[in-house]
Amino acid sequence: MSTWSVTPKEDGLRLIYFLQSKSKTRYSARFWKRAVEKNLCKVNGKRERFGSKVLKEKDRVELEKNWAERMGEVPSLSCTILYEDEHLVIVDKPSGIVSDEDHFPSLFLTHRLDKETSGVFILAKNQVAKEAIMKLFKERAISKSYLALVEGSPKKDSGTIKSHLSRKSIYQGGTLWGSSPIGLEAITEWECLQRNPETSLILCKPKTGRMHQIRVHLKEMGCPILGDYQYNPSSKLSASRLHLHAWKIEFMHPFYSQPVSIEAPIPEIFSAEFLLTHSG
Repeated sequence: MSTWSVTPKEDGLRLIYFLQSKSKTRYSARFWKRAVEKNLCKVNGKRERFGSKVLKEKDRVELEKNWAERMGEVPSLSCTILYEDEHLVIVDKPSGIVSDEDHFPSLFLTHRLDKETSGVFILAKNQVAKEAIMKLFKERAISKSYLALVEGSPKKDSGTIKSHLSRKSIYQGGTLWGSSPIGLEAITEWECLQRNPETSLILCKPKTGRMHQIRVHLKEMGCPILGDYQYNPSSKLSASRLHLHAWKIEFMHPFYSQPVSIEAPIPEIFSAEFLLTHSG
């Protein structure tokens, strides 16, 4: 049995966040909510069923000795870790993994990547770190660089796309976005890195973080991303996945005041399919 007494600094803290702060493991608030609902925690000698309970100074909190056993095996992080400190974990998210708490059960989501998009993904170890990173995203203080293997070739070598995005249609399992006179401002800077007769490799630096922003902007530029059958269903080129990769991310660490620059290795399939279409 683990037992703690609530300190003056912890007065007013919700039970799930209290347990999270006391644990040496990276379990999410949702994990501790389930633990409380399984009757694994006592407050002042009584079983507590609600993780939202607000604690008061000198409250006595007890956690069952076999809590880990009772909770069962916690899924491990199935991604390559690119960076980790006491506040953050930055991983290389594989294509096909959904950005949700079921795939990252012990961490806090700070942003999202589309299911088929791979690359740098920032996760937080606690609520404070989550809010700090989300604030940086909101202030556009995080620089993001994506690589996209697209169909066709842009007319220019570089440029900036500015538009407003809004929902164009909603269907079972998804939403299609597109530029319109109204909607959310979307800005993408881009540069063509390589060209061949059928495909091009484009570096994209989104200045805003709208849903499907890069996919929509490249499609409307006449260069849909290879494998993006949602926005280019009539594509004549086959691909095993969406060829969009969150390659690099840069920001000033909110707690250490030091620059952080992280790159996710470019998937081999990018080079393989670029060369394949080049030799075609």
